[in-house]
Amino acid sequence: MTPNPLVRPVDRLESALLVFVVALVLAAVPFACAFGSQTYADRRAAEAATDRRPATAVLLADAPPEAVTPQGVPLDSRAAVVAAWQLADGSERTGTISADRGTAKGTRVPVWLDATGNPVAPPPQPGDLVVVGVMTALMTWLGFSAVVGGAFLASRALLDRHRRALWDREWAVLHLRRTP
Repeated sequence: MTPNPLVRPVDRLESALLVFVVALVLAAVPFACAFGSQTYADRRAAEAATDRRPATAVLLADAPPEAVTPQGVPLDSRAAVVAAWQLADGSERTGTISADRGTAKGTRVPVWLDATGNPVAPPPQPGDLVVVGVMTALMTWLGFSAVVGGAFLASRALLDRHRRALWDREWAVLHLRRTP
C-alpha cells in the first residue's frame, strides 16, 4: 500500500501517539485493579486486627429530642447520651455513647467496645470495604488516564503549532511563485 501524499509525517506521528496513549490506558487497567485489590486486602487486614466486641448499653438519661431547622429539616439523628454497659470481666462502665435522638432512658442500645472497654465506631460492613477497593481502582485508572490524556493533548497542541508553521511556509512559497 502506498502512503497517502496528503498525510504528512507530523500527522503520522500524531496517529502513532494516539495508538500509544490508548495502549497505555488499556494497559493501566490491570495495574489499577491490582492496586484496588491490595487496598481492599490492607483495609480488611487492618479491620481484622482491630479488637472490637459487641455489647449492649443501657441509657441512663433520655436522649435529646430531634432537632430540626426552621424549615423542618432534621439536623442530626444521633446524639451523645450517658449510658452504662458491662465489660467482658463482668464489671460495669459508664460513659457517653451515640444514640438516636428521642430515645428514652432505660433503652438498651447496641455498642461496640475496644479492648479497654471504651465505645468505638462499629466495624465497616464487608460491602463498604469492597466499595473502597473498587473506588480506589477506578480513581487510580481515571487519574492515570487523565494524566496520559493531558500529555496527549499537550503534544497534539505542539503538533498543531508545527502544522500551522508548515502551512505558513507553504503559503509563503505559493505566494512567491504567483508574484510576477
